[in-house]
Amino acid sequence: MEKLLAGLLAALQEPVIAAMNGRAEIWNAPAEVCFPALSRGAEMREYLPEELTEENAVCGSCDAGIVRVAQWNGYRLYTILRESVEPSVLTSAGSEMRDILSIVALVRDRAGEQKPEDEKQMRYAAMLNKSFYRLTRMADHLALLGERESALQRKSFDFAELLRSLAMSVETRTGRCILVEAEAEHYYGGDRELLERLCLNLLSNALKYAPEGKIRLRLQKKRGRTVLTVADEGAGLAPENMQAALLGAGGRTELSDPSKGVGLGLAVVRRIARLHGGTVVMESAAGKGTRVTVSLPEAEMPDTLCSQVTPYASRGIDPVLEELSDILDWKVYRSLFAD
Repeated sequence: MEKLLAGLLAALQEPVIAAMNGRAEIWNAPAEVCFPALSRGAEMREYLPEELTEENAVCGSCDAGIVRVAQWNGYRLYTILRESVEPSVLTSAGSEMRDILSIVALVRDRAGEQKPEDEKQMRYAAMLNKSFYRLTRMADHLALLGERESALQRKSFDFAELLRSLAMSVETRTGRCILVEAEAEHYYGGDRELLERLCLNLLSNALKYAPEGKIRLRLQKKRGRTVLTVADEGAGLAPENMQAALLGAGGRTELSDPSKGVGLGLAVVRRIARLHGGTVVMESAAGKGTRVTVSLPEAEMPDTLCSQVTPYASRGIDPVLEELSDILDWKVYRSLFAD
């Protein structure tokens, strides 16, 4: 069995490690390139994020790329999917932007000066505003994913308070139940605005693909790290859809419904987590929903702080309206024109 597995792995171009009882046993040459210090019998948590070595993990991220987890005859197989730029992402994004722009152009021509007593005109204005937010979100996501380097504006903030505030705002606008499990205070030193974007993208995905049921947010300290878990009660996702979502690989799957965006949300989550030195792990099962865990290390606060990311506030952008613009009803945007 061991020789058979070794032969199968040798024929693969992707790095693969086969582990037994949490320890590395068999791997191929590409895996040695990814992990030069790999040794037989070593614990897998020495090479991969600990969350990926836990029983229910099926997909996640590490410095080497996206890790797909599978079982084979008692072995636990870890396949590292290399990072790559997918033309389909740009094609899909460009196509949706053109569609949205056509709506913007149509509504712009018809909206004119808004008059609250003119219901039809107010509807056009709200549609225009929603389209603006969708385009802004897409542009922000593409800019963040395209940056080679991105400095963080680290500061200590109450992560638990941020989650409760976002949950209340999302509940008000969607009518969905968002449950938050966290200590009264949970301070973390990170880029608050980027982490706010991370949380909203996780909520957006949970709301899209779990149209019913509760969304649960859990924030805790675990082995010296800050761990955020977002769980939904949806139908669950296939492993290939999870890895496509983390890669931002596009393609016509349930994660790339044009009416729900182009599937960059979880790629943005992974990018923000990685900027903080963290990891993202997905777990899912048919009929049992999906759980995404973001694990962030504690960091020393630098003396000089800077950021290349434009804050929401400086542009007059409501972060909830932007990051949930693919799922919020146009009526939510109507009130902005009723002043």
